[in-house]
Amino acid sequence: MPLPELALRYVDGSSGDLADLRGRPLLVHVWATWCPPCREELPALVDLADQGAAQVLLVALDDDWEPVRRFLARPVPAYIALADGREVARRFGVHELPASFVVDRAGTMTMRFRGAQDWTDAAKLELFKTVLRPRP
Repeated sequence: MPLPELALRYVDGSSGDLADLRGRPLLVHVWATWCPPCREELPALVDLADQGAAQVLLVALDDDWEPVRRFLARPVPAYIALADGREVARRFGVHELPASFVVDRAGTMTMRFRGAQDWTDAAKLELFKTVLRPRP
């Protein structure tokens, strides 16, 4: 399935579209601050993104930035965006959180993960090394 269009809002006030990110491998992770499993697993994804281990886009379904800022307790990184939950459900078929999608360089969603994941297990770390690692 090709990566669908989805309006994104960034913390700096800019906006974009998910489809604009085609052409690079990416883990798209859908979450919300009001989702307990999301809150448990998100720190591992933030660490992986901060370390440059994977290219990720963390799509929060919160209505505004304040709950995200409070949850992170740090400046919001550029790889986090807000999106409309109804649009995410319609375009991705996401009806439970968290949900994650691996997107290849061609812009095709090749894998889907439903529910909370252990992003530090060996299989996921291998995925980051082989599919999602940024090019130098």
